[in-house]
Amino acid sequence: MYRVQLSGNQYIKDKEIGLHYQIRRDIGLHHANALKKGEPLKVSIFVGGPPSHTLAAIMPLPEAIPEAVFAGLLAGRRFRYTYRNGYALSTDADFCIIGTVTPGKTKPEGPFGDHLGYYSLHHEFPYLNVEQVYHRKDAIWPLLW
Repeated sequence: MYRVQLSGNQYIKDKEIGLHYQIRRDIGLHHANALKKGEPLKVSIFVGGPPSHTLAAIMPLPEAIPEAVFAGLLAGRRFRYTYRNGYALSTDADFCIIGTVTPGKTKPEGPFGDHLGYYSLHHEFPYLNVEQVYHRKDAIWPLLW
């Protein structure tokens, strides 16, 4: 579970999404590996779907246990997914947003607070170049206030 910013700052509406993640967690490690190779990082963002998706995403699992495996265990069935153009797509999510993070490309993010009350200062951070948005029929975008 990572924070994404759909609009504001200097993001191009419907083309770029701000990503914010801890550099020592899964996506940060994948990003570091892509940077070492000089390759863009392919990212799939799943929004909505079964409660097991959300619960698995927020659990402090050991790095060796993928969230998708844990979500399947919670739901009593495998995590349903498919691949399209090299991207993983959850077939149960309401929305799947796919795109790439380009090495060396950043945009300003913040300032804002987070769940622990810490106020993050304004700084440069990678962003997602949106390639495609998929959605289920009658999809629901969850709002958090």
